[in-house]
Amino acid sequence: MATSRHYAILILLAVVVGVPACIWIGVSLLGAYSWHDRTPRGPLVAQADWPEPIRELRASMSDAGADTGSFSVYLLHGQPGQILSTVACRVDVDPTGWDAIRNKLDLQPIPDADGQSIYNAIVPLSDSTWWPPRSSTSVKYFASARLLAGDEADLYYAAHDAESSRAFIHYHFNF
Repeated sequence: MATSRHYAILILLAVVVGVPACIWIGVSLLGAYSWHDRTPRGPLVAQADWPEPIRELRASMSDAGADTGSFSVYLLHGQPGQILSTVACRVDVDPTGWDAIRNKLDLQPIPDADGQSIYNAIVPLSDSTWWPPRSSTSVKYFASARLLAGDEADLYYAAHDAESSRAFIHYHFNF
């Protein structure tokens, strides 16, 4: 009789402790899986995969007479073609191209330290060619007026490297 009593206690202990522990582990694993970042990071070759505001930026540059042949986009977060995606762009620009970018995005100068901090958001997800190096002295940094105002909208950081005649753009949508 003592043996069946021990079995009953063990079964009760297993139900009281084991079942909740298994449920907790299962829910934890399911939660971790559901929040897993499934971004297919990399260059977006097809323009249809670019967020619409980036397609519009390239079109406005082209309309202004700028050469957009080198315009390239790298997906940092999100899914191809989605407005909520975060991307980094780079393009070789002459003064006409840079003016078109500044006007379209309503860019305002920001301190170098602020612009350089974007490097830490971009480079770990891509590589160092998608934002100017921190040590470059020929780079000026900018942010869209809406970003500086704290708006919920298409938000941009930009960098212009006068030495290499290249512009870099970081796009994300804040809602």
